[in-house]
Amino acid sequence: MKLLLPLCLASALTAADPSVAPSAAVAAGAKPVVSVPAATPGTTEDAIAILSRLPDAIALAQLNDYLVGASSEDAGKVLMHIAISAVRTARPAVMPMLSHRDPQVVDRALRAVTVIGWNSTAARGQIERLLADAPPVVAALAATCLGSGDDMRAVPALIDKLTKGPPEVAGASLAALQRLTRVDFKSDATAWGAWYQSYRLEAAQRLAVQADLLYAPEAKTQIAAIQALASMRGERSEALDLIEPMSRAEDPAVVMAARQALATLEPSEYSMPTATEVVAATQPAGVAKAKTADGGVMNYLANQGLFDTWYGMLLTAFTGILVLSGVLFLLRTTPVKNATRRIGRAVLAGTARIIRPITTRIRKGTDRMVRSFSQKKANVDTTKKPG
Repeated sequence: MKLLLPLCLASALTAADPSVAPSAAVAAGAKPVVSVPAATPGTTEDAIAILSRLPDAIALAQLNDYLVGASSEDAGKVLMHIAISAVRTARPAVMPMLSHRDPQVVDRALRAVTVIGWNSTAARGQIERLLADAPPVVAALAATCLGSGDDMRAVPALIDKLTKGPPEVAGASLAALQRLTRVDFKSDATAWGAWYQSYRLEAAQRLAVQADLLYAPEAKTQIAAIQALASMRGERSEALDLIEPMSRAEDPAVVMAARQALATLEPSEYSMPTATEVVAATQPAGVAKAKTADGGVMNYLANQGLFDTWYGMLLTAFTGILVLSGVLFLLRTTPVKNATRRIGRAVLAGTARIIRPITTRIRKGTDRMVRSFSQKKANVDTTKKPG
């Protein structure tokens, strides 16, 4: 009776709140399965080992957590390894380090970004702020980093440092301008400014031409204009504004081209379309897609050309080899050999009967021609004899 009361109380509690009831696995003595989030790497070696798993999202999150929480020395080591190994897939974790509180970490992050590249408007703005406000050593690295890109909108910030910055920053800015623009006006900020204004005017004209082509009636012309705009990295913001509406066009091929261009110009905000989406968009209208899951091989053959894919060609070659092998095997059997001989004799006999009258006529005609020629020759010889 004493044991019955606690058991009844436990049953009542379980019925009132099922969440307190033990699971079948626990009741059986097994350990419950608990989902544990991926742990942040504890050492520099662990963080460097994570780089081989990029661009895996979990690995990227682990690397980001490590860089944020690690000491300046350890974070600097990982950033230098990223720079030396040119691990471009680590870019999302490296860019936040440009805002680190320790200038030494910012130094390492700038070196890494210079190698792995930066290609977004936000990144350019962040590097320009370092060029304007950071200590001279870091500002010089920021100038070099801006020169390593292809965004011509960084030119005004570099021109400004030709006259207002310390000597090392001015020198780095000049080298960055020379690399970025492929022209050289030395340290003449006025000449650089005039050149940039002329460049912007020409760029505006090129943008206007491509903007008109974007709304041409032919899809091919629109796609060509989108691709031309995507190559204008120096005018990234203007190109983005022009391309973005085309991502909602009616033609699927134009939409795919626009999405690819947007992801190329601003990968931090736009994602590249998958290969399946690109193939589906570029497939000619009216061509049915093969769905082997619904109709099997026959449906595939009915809806798609046999030689459109490599496995279709392999299927054709294999079928031909199989048929030829079967024919050769049958020809080697005795019944087939005998039948082949009989058929061959019959064909030869029939052919002989058909062509015999023809050959007889040819032979008779030839004989007549020979006799006629011989008679004429004999007559000629007779007339030539002396009387």
